[in-house]
Amino acid sequence: MFGFLVLNKPAGLSSRAALNMVARSCWPVKVGHAGTLDPLARGVLVVCLGPATRLVPYVQDMPKSYLATFRLGVESETEDVGSELTSINDAPIICREAMEQVLPRFVGNILQCPPKFSALKVNGKRAHRLARKGREFDLQAREINVHEIALTKFEYPEFELRIVCGSGTYVRSLGRDIGRALGSGAVMTSLLRTAIGPFRFEESLLLTGRDLELNRSRVQQHLLCPGKILVNEGQLPIYPITEEQVADIGHGRKLALLDDEDSPPQDFLAIDSAGRLMGILYRKPGQENLSTRVNFYPWWNGPANVSRQLG
Repeated sequence: MFGFLVLNKPAGLSSRAALNMVARSCWPVKVGHAGTLDPLARGVLVVCLGPATRLVPYVQDMPKSYLATFRLGVESETEDVGSELTSINDAPIICREAMEQVLPRFVGNILQCPPKFSALKVNGKRAHRLARKGREFDLQAREINVHEIALTKFEYPEFELRIVCGSGTYVRSLGRDIGRALGSGAVMTSLLRTAIGPFRFEESLLLTGRDLELNRSRVQQHLLCPGKILVNEGQLPIYPITEEQVADIGHGRKLALLDDEDSPPQDFLAIDSAGRLMGILYRKPGQENLSTRVNFYPWWNGPANVSRQLG
């Protein structure tokens, strides 16, 4: 099994629990998810199976789309409705026009302080575990990229945003900062992840009711071909390889750079004549040849039915 599975994680289920459902149905195939969703959140969760787990970083780098709702005038430790709400004293009544005026400040490369109730590590410990024990610690603000923000609904104190952002963005912290910029506060009341790159909510496998009973054949039926996804996404340039070069990749030999030598260091998709992803190549700074970063050759050299499964 080699591919991507797009799940629709329901609210109340952790990303780890959703991943375990796939792992149990596909054991002993290795699985991993590309981008955690909080238990409160629902929507697109991309699971990588088999050798595709090596592609997790490339999926994580894809832009993510959300539909999030918030409530003004309150704050909480978790920055959502998952903990006790505290009213903001003398919080102003915000109008739609004021909200629309402040949103452009949060588009582009901005600094964001992550929430203390998060999976980030502090001296090797998960921040949310330290926060639950009442430990004092600080998380440094870091740069995130917000591509788009649109106000889709507003009825004070509730508002809804459509957000497209880069990896590492905490949507609940975005709502917190927007509320504070308006002289108030805000907590997230619901979150739907509608897409990760080309992986869409409308095409996801819903984990609810009978669908919780996944089996190997059902997972295999919904697997998406990694090569086709990455090629269509246009995230990385393609390096077409010959049959002889397939063996070179398998043995870790360097390949000649096709384009001019002044091109910047970057990764390439090694695609064979059958359209299969054979690996990820990369060029180091100052290097005129390509080295192998990820190698799928031993796997593709296995059972004959693999190419049939993935088209």
